Amino acid sequence: MNELSMNDMEAIDGGGFLTYILYIAIGGAIYKIITSNAGRLSIPNIISIEWR
Repeated sequence: MNELSMNDMEAIDGGGFLTYILYIAIGGAIYKIITSNAGRLSIPNIISIEWR
């Protein structure tokens, strides 16, 4: 039986550790937008979102 490479194991598991961090960050951003009346969400030099 052949051993799986790390990429193959991550594909079977549904993603690597960084994928879970990304999901948590997106979930936190959505939660912040929903629970606040107005504000700003930004990741420096990448994205900036403001709502009222």
